[in-house]
Amino acid sequence: FVLRLCLSWYSYARSLTWLPSKCGAMLHHAGRKLLQLRFNLIARNLTSAPRAHRLMEVWEDGRVQHWEGSARELVARFCLEPRDLRLLATRGAHLAVRSDYFMFRFPPFAGCVWNNMALIMAQDSEPAAILLKNCILAELKFRESMQTLGEQPFELSVLELALRESVVHKQDRFARLSLLTASALRLRMTSSDRSLLARDLLVRPSSGSTREHALYRLLMLSNSLAALEVDVRRHDSCLDELLHSDEDMASMYLSYRRASGRPRAITEHEDVELMLESFGMQLEDLVDRIQKLQESVDTQRKVEQLRLTSERNRIMRLELLLTMGTTGLAVSTLIAGVFGMNLKSGLEDLPGVFWLTTAGISSIALVLFLFFMAGVRRFNTIQQQHIDQTASLRRALQGLDEAYFLLRESESLLCSDEHAECGVRKDELSAALDHAGILLTEKEREVLWEAMDANRDGLLSAEELGILRTWGQDQSHAAPDIGHK
Repeated sequence: FVLRLCLSWYSYARSLTWLPSKCGAMLHHAGRKLLQLRFNLIARNLTSAPRAHRLMEVWEDGRVQHWEGSARELVARFCLEPRDLRLLATRGAHLAVRSDYFMFRFPPFAGCVWNNMALIMAQDSEPAAILLKNCILAELKFRESMQTLGEQPFELSVLELALRESVVHKQDRFARLSLLTASALRLRMTSSDRSLLARDLLVRPSSGSTREHALYRLLMLSNSLAALEVDVRRHDSCLDELLHSDEDMASMYLSYRRASGRPRAITEHEDVELMLESFGMQLEDLVDRIQKLQESVDTQRKVEQLRLTSERNRIMRLELLLTMGTTGLAVSTLIAGVFGMNLKSGLEDLPGVFWLTTAGISSIALVLFLFFMAGVRRFNTIQQQHIDQTASLRRALQGLDEAYFLLRESESLLCSDEHAECGVRKDELSAALDHAGILLTEKEREVLWEAMDANRDGLLSAEELGILRTWGQDQSHAAPDIGHK
């Protein structure tokens, strides 16, 4: 603000022409200094400060130290590689093994582990970092009280705790989403027994508003489930990638390297492999449950679409009835308009013509309406016939699959001098279906025969039945092999 005020006075002073030349030069020099100072302040504000990393050091003996510094200081103090910081800053799951440490990132848990110290990052979530720290301290205290410090190395205990807390965190997220989704699905599936009133068209009832809100909630929950599935799959993929590397799993025994001075044998990694397999199976089970819940949401979405389609069809049917009635009334109105002209026709004086004309007009309107209704019914009947034929053909094809082996052994499919007609007749097809225990109606058998008999010759060839090799061809191909043996 002070700089802006000084620059304003400088601009005003430069506009004065009566100042001496020496004062003008001094004023110009001061103005340049002010502009340079303002530009430096703006550049300093625009330049981003180095990002500070908050860490917690948890040692094997139970000591905890808090540290905060820049990325350069972090790399210099803990001898990390710059690419490790990039991996720790990504949103995906990682488990990378280095020569004397390994790093893990299972959001929101991240850190690096040495043979006697664990470095926990608090960038993503400080409560999550504090929880992991407390779990490590509790595990160290329990092992010290039970005198089991030598059973499992420190680094593997930290990895197991990080994996356990990450999996539990994802399972708890799924449990919350599952409860909310089940509640929303129950609201959508419950139907109201209350009859529709006229005022409901203007003011929506509370029950309908609640069910509509549940539909929007399902959309949000479906997106949350998809995001959770992505996180779980990333975590599972990270563990699966490490399971395919025997060298990395053997290098994770950091305490063994410190004690013996040499790396562990590449085949001796049973503890790490069993740990990763166990958590991998839990993640796969969680993926299956997420997919099952998403299928329930998708099923409800399809039900909603069918419901909307049914309502739309009802509205269209009502509009069609109104249109047909309006067409009949339009014809009646035309006739009434002709008779309502102020012109003399001689019919005005005849007794009973009014009632006769009214009856004729009403009859014409009724005939037109019935004619349109008959056309609609005829269309619905044809459509229903197509649907019935399709359902009959589906059931008949399923029965044909059961009778496939009987038809394959049929001698009617063998073309020879004794069998001039090569193909299966209708009665043979029916006998094969009956022998297979397939109970089809006569209509279903007619539909199947009409669909299969493409050339309409009254016989079903092997090509029409989809049989590439008959029993006789199998025997002819097998005979030379038997003779040769």
